[in-house]
Amino acid sequence: RATRAWLLVVRLRFRDTESARRFLTDIAPCAAGARRLEQGTLAYEVAQSDKDPLLFQVFERYASRDVYLSEHRVMQHFLQFRPLLRSLEEAGRVSIEGESFNECGL
Repeated sequence: RATRAWLLVVRLRFRDTESARRFLTDIAPCAAGARRLEQGTLAYEVAQSDKDPLLFQVFERYASRDVYLSEHRVMQHFLQFRPLLRSLEEAGRVSIEGESFNECGL
């Protein structure tokens, strides 16, 4: 595979159903905007665990880390979403873990 993308994988564990519902409502415009407006965003997917309804994973795939920093993080849909998620985190309603990866091209 010629393209070796940069990935961001974010795991979110919510304290309650209401917080999880709020997250889904809040992230929907960001996910749609990333897919529709960002040329360097190769994938942006939100997944819910099939075993734990309060556990989510966001898979973000970008052409490069630079694209993530210079394109995605400055877009209006991201700038509107991020404070909403931060407020859930600061209120103790979600714990967030994230890791980034470089694809190996295999």
